[in-house]
Amino acid sequence: MMRRLAPPLLAALLLSACGGGGQNAAYSSASPDVQRQLRVATAAERGGNTAMALQVYASAYQAHPGDVEVASRYSKMLLQSGDPERARDVLAEARRRNPRDTLLMETEARVLLEVGQAEQALALFDDILRWSRSDAKALNGRGIALDMLGRHAEARAAYRAARAADPQNPVITGNLALSLMLTGCTEGAAAVLDTTPRSLATSGWIGQIRGAAPGFATLRGAAGGDPCAGLG
Repeated sequence: MMRRLAPPLLAALLLSACGGGGQNAAYSSASPDVQRQLRVATAAERGGNTAMALQVYASAYQAHPGDVEVASRYSKMLLQSGDPERARDVLAEARRRNPRDTLLMETEARVLLEVGQAEQALALFDDILRWSRSDAKALNGRGIALDMLGRHAEARAAYRAARAADPQNPVITGNLALSLMLTGCTEGAAAVLDTTPRSLATSGWIGQIRGAAPGFATLRGAAGGDPCAGLG
């Protein structure tokens, strides 16, 4: 049987692909004041000034607590700053105001993944997918939650569905390969990576997965046998 990775290590590997290197630079908020604050916060975050970014996000949230994008970005910044409880409080209030907003639901699910509550995160991703069956972010998040729960076959199905919805996303491709590695399927993971379009092959996440492959191959060898035999 393949040795199962300790939950903290597994979470660190999977969730390292979630952040994507800072907040998206596109702003959906209608208020010019909010857009200005988000631009300042994003610039501070990209410049490594986490304290300033957090301060600006907090100010924007206090002034516009009903703004979905502000609440989502502020909660992500709180999480990155090591305050998951406050992040969840912000999201709980935002979801009270906007109970079916999928951006807030996805953000809350990712906070839950970060604190190890994969079952609750999975339930949120499943709720999103009831309304939008081809939501690539929700499908990818579902795969991460399932991998953290040790349900790797289901996770791979989620990643493949996400990949079909967003074939140019290197995070999804990398997560599928990593999921295969988690059960010792290093050849299958290599096949996924080898068929990656050239435009994605230089992704930092793809590179990290390639770098991890030898270690997973060693684990498989220690466990004995090839668990992928016959899977095709």
